[in-house]
Amino acid sequence: MKYLVILLAILGISAVQLIVKYRFNAAHGPVPADATLFRYLMKILTDGWLWSAGTLLILAAVLWYFSLSRMPLSVATAFASLVYPTVIFGSFWFLGEAVRYPQVAGCILIVAGIWLVAAYS
Repeated sequence: MKYLVILLAILGISAVQLIVKYRFNAAHGPVPADATLFRYLMKILTDGWLWSAGTLLILAAVLWYFSLSRMPLSVATAFASLVYPTVIFGSFWFLGEAVRYPQVAGCILIVAGIWLVAAYS
């Protein structure tokens, strides 16, 4: 059960990153450095997707704290590393971003490391 909860927290955090990136790419663009900043901020504050991402972030944080109360910090922190491969592959599938072989190799090493931490703790 404790691993399921922390995995849900990781998926939630990863989903937040993907939603925010998608909305900035699709609707908002880069943050302006000129007088249009106020209008830009108002547009962001009325974006329902970004509000949903904020709500999901709060839920993921609650799940994270729940997990921390039930497992050693060293194990939970290792699981937090799953955000990297989740976001990399999520950005490939949902945002069409390129994934290169070194990224895939790094993800494999991260998952192997988490498996070792979880198996021997």
